[in-house]
Amino acid sequence: MSHLQLSWLKRLHAGAEESQGLVLRDELGQTYGDHRSQSQMSSPEDPEHTQNTNNATITSWEAGWNVTNAIQGLFVLGLPYALLQSGYLGLLLLVLAALICSYTGKILVSCLYEEDENGCPVRVRHTYEDIANACCRHICPCIGGKVVNVAQLVELVMTCILYLVVSSNLMCHSLFFLPLSPTTGSAISFLILLPCMLIRDLRVVSRLSLFCSLAQFLITFIVIGYCVRQSPQWASRSLRAAVVDFDSFQVAVGVIIFSYTSQIYLPTLEESMMDRLDFSTMMDWTHALACVLKTAFSVLAFLTWGEETKEVITDNLPSALRTVVNLCLLAKALLSYPLPFYAAAEILQTGLLKLDSGSERWTLLLLRGSLLLLTLLMALFVPRFSLLMGLTGSVTGAAMTLLLPALFHLQLKWTQLDLSRRMLDLLILLLGGFCSISGVICSIRGMITVFEDNQQQMQEKTILLVATSSQVGFNIHTEKTKILKINSNCNNPVTLNGNSLEEVQFFTYLGSIINQQRRTDTDSKARMGKARTTLTLLKNIWASRELTLTTKTHLFNSVLLYGVKTWRITKTTIQTGSQMKSPRESEKRPSKKTPGNVT
Repeated sequence: MSHLQLSWLKRLHAGAEESQGLVLRDELGQTYGDHRSQSQMSSPEDPEHTQNTNNATITSWEAGWNVTNAIQGLFVLGLPYALLQSGYLGLLLLVLAALICSYTGKILVSCLYEEDENGCPVRVRHTYEDIANACCRHICPCIGGKVVNVAQLVELVMTCILYLVVSSNLMCHSLFFLPLSPTTGSAISFLILLPCMLIRDLRVVSRLSLFCSLAQFLITFIVIGYCVRQSPQWASRSLRAAVVDFDSFQVAVGVIIFSYTSQIYLPTLEESMMDRLDFSTMMDWTHALACVLKTAFSVLAFLTWGEETKEVITDNLPSALRTVVNLCLLAKALLSYPLPFYAAAEILQTGLLKLDSGSERWTLLLLRGSLLLLTLLMALFVPRFSLLMGLTGSVTGAAMTLLLPALFHLQLKWTQLDLSRRMLDLLILLLGGFCSISGVICSIRGMITVFEDNQQQMQEKTILLVATSSQVGFNIHTEKTKILKINSNCNNPVTLNGNSLEEVQFFTYLGSIINQQRRTDTDSKARMGKARTTLTLLKNIWASRELTLTTKTHLFNSVLLYGVKTWRITKTTIQTGSQMKSPRESEKRPSKKTPGNVT
């Protein structure tokens, strides 16, 4: 056997050699630079393992709610659309994803343990970082842990930002009676989440996860209940049995698999459990429950809307029901934030900056406050954050959920695995590579589509408009043509016949005012002002005895309510509209004023 083969086998079996006794376990602790005493190494069967100096203990139910919070996330709302894109394969994938993610979570935690000379499992590692360091110690000590910590931190911070962006958008759309902009919604969400800086106990996070899971269950049951009421329509719906489009399928694979991810939190959760022997059972029932709910949710939603299923299923709901669901989603987004924030703060504090729990309280508060502020700033100022999230999530999400657990398990437990377990881990490695590569390709394609010179596209469309108009005898006047850009980061001017077209903040089209914020307050105020002036000029009509009250009311409404269906109803609009008095109200008042005296 060559020297290269011997060197490879030595590295591959490095984890198995660790388990040959207490002496080698101590050597492992020295490799980490962590001189833990024997009493600090714990076994699941050891009743003393519940005395954890870093985290307060939690029950198996509390740990289960945390896992449920992670795997019953906002991705659930995209599952019906993913099922539409993937057909019957999507149904199979919903079940397989639950089994695979439950398995990778359990093998990741098993890598925290080694067997002593009596064959009893002993917890010799405490974090994802420790596992990575153990696998890379013969190649480059500590580099594996640093890479894993950075990947975890990026994934968790991106998740926090996502929840902040979603909560601000839901706040703007759900609280329609308040004139809120996305920036204001983000600021309000930030103020609501400020107490997260003070959370130092995992039990608090567990209780918040409980309420978050309840909000998720409420959303799921509302949608399922509505779908059941629409059951007469189900006969006309059927999933695709043929081969689906590859691009659509790989997007569906990413949505389904990443809706089950919780591996980042598992080492901390398992260490904090009162009875670690319940960890495997907890993983089984949480993923089984998630699989049943997600499958029922996806299938019933597809049977109800079929080919009209939207990317976010709440867009298919009636407006009144959509508002209720959006409010539940808002509560869920805000309650989901503390779990990734707590995990990110712990990794940043102990994994990267190496700050112990005895550090100055103000130092820790400053660290957590800075992290919270960072999520707000990125949510406000990073353009196309969803595409950036997709790219980083494709790399870090697939690696942390599928690739690394299977790779670490193979390296540390190679000699203890039979052939079937080795083949299973290798298949998961291949699946993780497929998800990562396909996700990166999709994200890059999306970025290219969005950023491939938007100015050129606008310029080409302008030239095409000029050419088409000239064919039918219309000429576009350069000085009278204005441009309004909405959600565009391009600052280059659009030209027409060599002259730059003027860019404006708003303009009037068919009597309606359109602005960059797409709000209707300005339009409604202008419309009511015009109506007030017009109604005053019609005082002779209001005073006429020949016209019926019904005719006057129809005329009043036709003048005032033109274009009202496009208005966004806000508190300001309601207050302004309440000042307008109809002829019916005026005639009921015993006054010398004519109905034309409208205020």
